[in-house]
Amino acid sequence: MGTSWKIFLAALIMRLVAVAVFADFHNPQLWESGMIARNILAGSGFTMAYDAAGAIPKNGAGTFLVPSAYMPPGYVGFLTVFLKIFGDGIGGYLAILLVQASLGAVSAVILYKLSSLMLSAPAARLAGFFAAFYPPLLYAASDFGTTVLYAFLLGILLFLALRISRTPSVFDASLAGIAGGLMSLVRGEGLLICGFLGVWLLMHAPPRCVLTMAATVLLVISPWFLRNFIVFHAAVPVTTSSGFNFWRGHNPIATGSARDESGAGIWGSDAVDRKLSQLTPSDGYEVERDRVFLDDALSFIGENSSAEFRLSLRKLFSLWVLDTTHPRALSLAYVFSWGPVLVLSLMGAYQCLRQHVDIGILLFFALGMTLTALLFFVIPRYQIILAYGLLPLAAAGAAGVPGFWVRGRFGVSLIITILTT
Repeated sequence: MGTSWKIFLAALIMRLVAVAVFADFHNPQLWESGMIARNILAGSGFTMAYDAAGAIPKNGAGTFLVPSAYMPPGYVGFLTVFLKIFGDGIGGYLAILLVQASLGAVSAVILYKLSSLMLSAPAARLAGFFAAFYPPLLYAASDFGTTVLYAFLLGILLFLALRISRTPSVFDASLAGIAGGLMSLVRGEGLLICGFLGVWLLMHAPPRCVLTMAATVLLVISPWFLRNFIVFHAAVPVTTSSGFNFWRGHNPIATGSARDESGAGIWGSDAVDRKLSQLTPSDGYEVERDRVFLDDALSFIGENSSAEFRLSLRKLFSLWVLDTTHPRALSLAYVFSWGPVLVLSLMGAYQCLRQHVDIGILLFFALGMTLTALLFFVIPRYQIILAYGLLPLAAAGAAGVPGFWVRGRFGVSLIITILTT
């Protein structure tokens, strides 16, 4: 059996176990994407419910529906298809998570292929198995969120971009653009990551490849942009929640993460709520709502430069070390997963740079994730996605540890040794 199949099967089995152990099939949290998907299935279209103060409650008394682009359409469409075919019940939820488990397993193989382009064969195999066994990635497969689908598309984009840098190809650039465009339609920050990878690619490939990738990204998101322009009469490339998410990272109670010091989510303030209560339901409600948050955030930044500096430091700490406000980030599984990956990644980056191994694409990706967190805020999903892109470096670091393969100094080394030999 080839290495790719070993990685895929190991990753799939681990994710199926995670689904069986952690998934909630009776009262699953489908979050905002699920709200919109259910509205679509109910015949209300791509809409979201709000109350008079601008909060996003479940549909019910005192709420009103308005046209929405609060969430990009990628994961919303993904949920809608499965809930339509298999029903909004256990059957539909199981189908969603089985597909997510499969995509997660493929993502581990993609990471192995990506690593094979830059690392030694043992290190590349190790990267694939790291992705197969990394606990937060396993848990993500059991959660109704965008992480799995986003990581899958990100892996394709990274692999194709690196291959283009070695063997320029307009066809591969088109495929990379499709992956980047779809990734942006899953999470809005995907556009930022595409931009950073495009800058890196511009330094390593002919301009025609970069232009092809950029044009394809824009082509993929253009129908959604056109829909938003028609509905909102405003330019909304991907989402109407960018101002809100910017505000969550720049306000008087901001901590650098999505939660305040008590651990409660940062969703609004008295000052913002008063402004939102003056808005009336309309087709452009979400655009007006988002502008209220954006204006408040810009006002805070202008008046609190020292606080902004401290917030930036806290965001760096939350992303690269530990988010002290989020219960999930404080769980032992996350702490003892991210810690070794961070240490090994630093070791691997040092070894690769010493040996003149080109890891620039991974460094640009890490820079893009860091600046995205500084622009908005930090949540566990950001660290999981960052870890996915750093696993090749972690594998390079682990492969350079004397005795890693023989004496099994790390907990999973014996299993990985058996699987990769």
